[in-house]
Amino acid sequence: MKNNKIILVLGCVILVAVYLALRINSLDIPLERDEGIFGYAGEVILQNGLPYKDIFEIKPPVVFYINALALSLFPSSSTGIHAFLCVYNFLTLIVLFFIGKALTRSNTAGFLVAITYAVVSSLPIVQGFTASTEMFLLLPLSLCLLTMIYGIRKRNIFLIFSSGLFGSITFWTKAPSLSMIAFIGVYFTFFYKPDLSQKPFPLNPVKNFIFWSGGFLAFSLLLAGYFLYKGVFDKFIYWSFTHSYLYSKLAETESFLPIIKTRLLRIAGASFFVLIAGIAGCWIKIKEKNQASYFAVGFLVFSIPSVIPGFAYKHYFAQLLPALSVFGGLGAYFLNSRLKRAAYITSLTCYILLVVIVPATMYGSYYFKDSPDKISRDYFGINPFPESIDIAKFIENNTTRKDTIFIFGSEPQIFLYSKRKSVTPFVVVYPLMASFPAHKEFQKQVWADVNSKKPKYIITSNIPQSFAYDGKADLWIDKKVNSLLREKYHIDAVVTIEYPKGRLYTRDKLEIYKKDIEKSKYRVFLFKRNL
Repeated sequence: MKNNKIILVLGCVILVAVYLALRINSLDIPLERDEGIFGYAGEVILQNGLPYKDIFEIKPPVVFYINALALSLFPSSSTGIHAFLCVYNFLTLIVLFFIGKALTRSNTAGFLVAITYAVVSSLPIVQGFTASTEMFLLLPLSLCLLTMIYGIRKRNIFLIFSSGLFGSITFWTKAPSLSMIAFIGVYFTFFYKPDLSQKPFPLNPVKNFIFWSGGFLAFSLLLAGYFLYKGVFDKFIYWSFTHSYLYSKLAETESFLPIIKTRLLRIAGASFFVLIAGIAGCWIKIKEKNQASYFAVGFLVFSIPSVIPGFAYKHYFAQLLPALSVFGGLGAYFLNSRLKRAAYITSLTCYILLVVIVPATMYGSYYFKDSPDKISRDYFGINPFPESIDIAKFIENNTTRKDTIFIFGSEPQIFLYSKRKSVTPFVVVYPLMASFPAHKEFQKQVWADVNSKKPKYIITSNIPQSFAYDGKADLWIDKKVNSLLREKYHIDAVVTIEYPKGRLYTRDKLEIYKKDIEKSKYRVFLFKRNL
């Protein structure tokens, strides 16, 4: 008994040490634009604003409220947001430990699932360092699975209902997660066979599914009812689904299938021993008709469709991480379960070391050496994420909280850093720059906001990624903004985009450093309204 406690404590220490060692270097990485818009949305909510009225973004609303929680607990900085993610993601790890334990009735299996997740959730290939919708949906997804396992096993209606509710929270964080949620609901209500030698026996499968669906619908109706009451139901539906669908249609399937293949292969390379253990261990148990092995394989297979819609961005693939961890962790447990104690401990130690060492070697500079600015520049190219911190400081020092700013581009992280409000709910111009059916209407609304509220600063750039112009949209707004800048604004600062971080030059230094500024191909321009 005493030895078991020592092993448990040692395992917890190892788990925490590995988790922190792989994440500590990523805490200060500058926020990218998705993190910026989610954080700014959270700030708007904390100031009694409303998503789909005071800020527009093509995501369901849960991620905005998660960020509101983050900003109520941590500073509105890259370190604060990432520290919250670190804590939030560790909660996901704990839930996955109990999932592994629940599926096998073994603490060892739970530990192997958890240690696997500690590693794979940190991988830069899935942007495990970003506070993305994909990373945030993993906790409610894992809670959906855990409560379902115990609900079916214990014949507990409340837990089954709760599973559906957590599944709904997952869906309203990101809709493509539906394939994983549906698999959990269908598998455990119709196919999972718990140990019938132990009471209580499961409920009727149809009743189980009704209670689970009831939980899913309850949260969905509550959420829809809230935005209906607030008078923005149409916009809630448009930005959560319609615009997201139109945006995904911009991606050409033929060109992104090779990207998906490449992403999956890189994940496989970094988690090679996880996959080998999962394949070997689950194959052995499938031949024995083991329920947990069936689930582990199915969960991984049904997680893959969630990453396919749209542009196959790296962070989409974070949705695979719980399934990958369960698959590899249970596989390693199954492989070693019949070994004698000495061989068993040696084999598990080898698995843990290999799971940690392979990605730590592949991405050693990222984990232990590179500066936050260098990591940002390496992974996000010329996007002005490192420079946004200095831009925000400049804006904060030269404005008051009553002043508004307009970013003619898509750099919402500046709003969050500077604690200044956008002149318009369109905090990114992407919806204005692609040929969506309503893009001209969006442009007119933005132009009306700019004219009526007269922002003190207008920030723009010559960085293509900040506009994502599709070559088809009407650029009426571009002509209007440029005309306004010439007539009523002057350049107050210029920021160069360099490696790993550019410099901000104030108005009085523009002529002195003209040659240095012109060496930079890409620049951000800060225009101040004339007195």
